[in-house]
Amino acid sequence: MNQGGQRLSPRLLRPVGEEGGEARRPAPPPEAGHRPLVVGKGVACRGTLRCRGTIRVDGSVEGEIHAGGALLVGEGAVITARIHAALVVSRGTIHGDITAQEKVVLHAPARLLGSVEAPVLAIEEGAVFTGRLIMGTVTAGAEAQVRQAL
Repeated sequence: MNQGGQRLSPRLLRPVGEEGGEARRPAPPPEAGHRPLVVGKGVACRGTLRCRGTIRVDGSVEGEIHAGGALLVGEGAVITARIHAALVVSRGTIHGDITAQEKVVLHAPARLLGSVEAPVLAIEEGAVFTGRLIMGTVTAGAEAQVRQAL
């Protein structure tokens, strides 16, 4: 059972180590049921995060983020990074440059200090954007950077 009292499926666990000892860790999720990579509240990461799908940040990240899907930034999250993603939706604080293939959405109380290159930028009343904006179709070079990062 996990902390929520739910029963764990034995197929989600697999042995680790040369002899299949007692140590166990969760197996990767099945392809059909992609789950987002989550940086939880109170967790701090430094370096490069790469994910073919969605990344959700509720803690803090410093470095680079490459998401083939969406980057979801929760309220209270702090990101200081260069970001490449298909879609960025934020309620938190971002210091850095964003390249998005589809769009960037800032919901209150989001704060963004940096540049945005995206076909669409949507800013809700109460969110703050300070920086440079390049709108229109994302350049082939920027799209290639996202693909190469994955």
